[in-house]
Amino acid sequence: MKVRFALPSDKENVLRFCANTFEWGDYIAQVWDSWYLDQNGVLLVAEDWIRHPKSKTAIAISHASLCPNRNVWIEGIRVDPNYRRKGIAFKLLNEMLVYGKQHGAREAVAIVSINNKVSKLMMEKAGFNIMSKWSYYRILAMNQKVDKEKDVKIATYEDISRLWNYLNFSTVFEASIKHYVKSWRWYVLDFETLVQLVNNRKIVIICNDDDDDVVEGIAVIESEGHYKTDNKNSIVLQITYVYVQNNHTLTELVSFVKRNYEDNAIIQVFSTPSNHLSSDMKKFKICRFEDFLLYCKPL
Repeated sequence: MKVRFALPSDKENVLRFCANTFEWGDYIAQVWDSWYLDQNGVLLVAEDWIRHPKSKTAIAISHASLCPNRNVWIEGIRVDPNYRRKGIAFKLLNEMLVYGKQHGAREAVAIVSINNKVSKLMMEKAGFNIMSKWSYYRILAMNQKVDKEKDVKIATYEDISRLWNYLNFSTVFEASIKHYVKSWRWYVLDFETLVQLVNNRKIVIICNDDDDDVVEGIAVIESEGHYKTDNKNSIVLQITYVYVQNNHTLTELVSFVKRNYEDNAIIQVFSTPSNHLSSDMKKFKICRFEDFLLYCKPL
């Protein structure tokens, strides 16, 4: 088995064996071009040069991308069903770890579905540790209409100090290992990143009912999701929900986000699991729900 850089000619065969990776299909077809052109990453393929030395047919792929905070993000490990259980995925994982280390990454990070037993075993075998658990919901529609969101607003520069104070005392933020989600990658939410997000109008504040100066929760809003569903032109808004239980509801937050960002957007919500979140989610029509584990390995 030989690992090499991907070529444009690999695309057709890769999309063929990735078509039905999950019950709902796969997203590789939507990200192949951006991964191939990623100047901060590498798209690798494996080929069976022993059995088919002249064909150079790709039988597996993986993608690694260098991220801020000197991390390398690991994703998209796929193996042709005819070649599974031969250690190919593990070989690709190690190649991506080498790539990250050679390019100055201090940590390798990845997410794995909590139901994917094979991938979890592979990550643990490679020396990864679980950092945190996340719940993902894709919302189709709201079951009830919200006329007005009383205590939700887009954060401004003047809010940064109290936002940072809130985060530093939030047990939910601590449980998330101080990360947020952007395009299905998890990034550290430090003070500098918070300022950038506020300046780009990507932070929404949930205020106290009786005192608007008191922050009771925040959400990070991104509009760059990989998953475009069946309609590739759909806008996907991703909400990282840093929230504690109080009188507010997720319904108000989602209503506010749709009204102020994109009313027809598909909503994806990411948060650390909680009974409060599960209760709030009953107010929506949910298309997909899944729990993920965030893995990390020092390099």
